[in-house]
Order: sequence, then C-alpha cells, then structure tokens
Amino acid sequence: LLMRAVLEVDNTTWSDDEKEIVRLTARDAVEIYHKGEKRDDHTFATHVLRVANRIVSPNHFNHRNSPNLIKAALLHDVVENCPERLLGEEKLPKSDITGRITQQKRALDAIADMYGQEVADMFAAVSNEIYDKTRFSDDERQEKYRDQVIKLMKSGSDARYIKLSDFIDNCLGLEYNPEVDKRAKLARKYQPLIPYMLRFALSSDLSAEVKRDIEAELIKA
Repeated sequence: LLMRAVLEVDNTTWSDDEKEIVRLTARDAVEIYHKGEKRDDHTFATHVLRVANRIVSPNHFNHRNSPNLIKAALLHDVVENCPERLLGEEKLPKSDITGRITQQKRALDAIADMYGQEVADMFAAVSNEIYDKTRFSDDERQEKYRDQVIKLMKSGSDARYIKLSDFIDNCLGLEYNPEVDKRAKLARKYQPLIPYMLRFALSSDLSAEVKRDIEAELIKA
C-alpha cells in the first residue's frame, strides 16, 4: 500500500517538491505516527493508506488536483489517535480530558506549521471531538459523532472527500471484523450516515463513473 501511494504520487502533475512532501508524509504515517498501532488485529497504517490511495487513484476517486488533500488524508487520524507522537510527548490517559484537548490543539498548531493552515483545517474537520465519554450513553456518543459528520458533509470543505473515503473503508471493512457485537455496534453507528455520504458523492465534481462506483460501495455498505 505504501508503494502504491508513492506510485500514485509519482503519476500526478504536482511539482517535484510537492511530490516529495507527500511521499515523506506517507512514510511518516507508516513508520512513525502509526507504527505498531493495531485495529482489530490489523496494522492501522493500512487504513490511512487505503483512505489516501482511494482519493488519488485513477481507479477510484481520481481526485488529483490537491496535494494538500492527500497530505491530510494520509495523516487524518494522527491528531485524534496519536497527537503525542506528532509532538514527541507522552501519551495522556483517557481520563485527562483537559490535557488531551490541549494536546490536540497543539498538534493542530504543529500541523499548520508543518503543512500549512489549509491542511490543519482539514484535520480539524475530520477529527472527532474529545470529551468525557463516561457521561454519555452509547446512543448519545453515536449521535454526537453523526452530528459532527453531517455538519462536515454539508460544508464546502475538501475534507469531505477524506471523510467519504474513510467512511467507505470503515463500512466495507465491517464484514472482516471478527467481533460480532462490535460489528453490530459500528453498523448502527454508520448506517444513518449513508444517505448523507451518497448525497455528497452524487453532487460532487467526481466523474459519473466514479459516482456509480461509490454508489455501489455505499449500497453494499
């Protein structure tokens, strides 16, 4: 997947400098930020690479006019999952809500310094809010998540392409999740959002063929 990402970048019309930045970003995502991180016994970095590759690949979204979008896609989970790795700090306990909120903000500031404000804004748009989840039920937490996603999908941000690719990857990956209860819980979380994702995809500037493919993926989801 990393080799695929590099190949896709090499085949764009971006400047040599932009290509090199995106290639390095892809390697940092795998070798630094998500190194050793797992999801359902799978290497987590494969998820972020699939999200980015799906956007830039001519066989998928074929959205190649923004290297900043691909940078943000490659690192879209860093600020939410592991801001401490970006900042070179210790991981804070989940109970330290105030500390984690502050750390996330500093990570976004660091992203702005490294990649520019446009990339940082896309990060902020796709990163879930940090709050004390023990104060809310599962249904309330899922509703907060859906509200944030719906707000994003109704915005004009290019981050919508990241969320769409992320959503497709998460939904289509559910059938491979070995935990039946977790699979059902996530299905309840994602299912109400499918119409919003489909509405955005069909109204986007993606090609008619790509829209048909996305529609088929979301119907399957």
